[in-house]
Amino acid sequence: SSADGTDQPRRLTAKPSRGGFLAPSSWSPDGSTILATLVESARNGRFFSIAIPSNPAALADPKALFRDDVIRGLPFFSPSGHAIAYVSLETGKPEVFACKWDGTAMVGRPLLVSAGGGMVPHWSGDGKHLYYQTAQEKVMEVNISEDPELRASAPSEVWDLSALRVARGDLGALMTILPDGRMLAVQRPEGEGNPTQINVVLNFPEELKARMRAAGK
Repeated sequence: SSADGTDQPRRLTAKPSRGGFLAPSSWSPDGSTILATLVESARNGRFFSIAIPSNPAALADPKALFRDDVIRGLPFFSPSGHAIAYVSLETGKPEVFACKWDGTAMVGRPLLVSAGGGMVPHWSGDGKHLYYQTAQEKVMEVNISEDPELRASAPSEVWDLSALRVARGDLGALMTILPDGRMLAVQRPEGEGNPTQINVVLNFPEELKARMRAAGK
């Protein structure tokens, strides 16, 4: 649906498996493709590209980007749309990789970006830096270039999430990188541990509209 919620939701793809679902993580800058990870009880961690059909009534056929049994997930397009960063367990532990993207498929050999483990990649707004989290609660940064081929510098530490008391969720620290390179994060009060429960507000848009009407806005 549209960002303002005025259009009806549109189904984009058929269900990929009886017991699983596709968890989208990134939309290409040109709006043509969505990247998603297949989550299913028997086998987690395959990711797919979904080309948005031009016919609103058509359903896309998700395309697996790898054909092996390695667990991979959390794919993200670079701001240019010409590269993808993702997490892979092909070395035996989570590491961040990047690979070039030609608009329909990944091309060339994936580039190992992290060192000693890495999770949850974040691109900078200009696509010249790639950030990732570590198991030691650090945020690392690499300088990265896409042309003529993918190249990455050695990682350097930029933030200590533990020292900053950044809260954690199911997919790592509750933080993101803003377009200007600053970090936006959820900080725990001093002495408070990580969240142990999540409260879900049902029908939030309708609740918000009702409260705004009651407030005369």
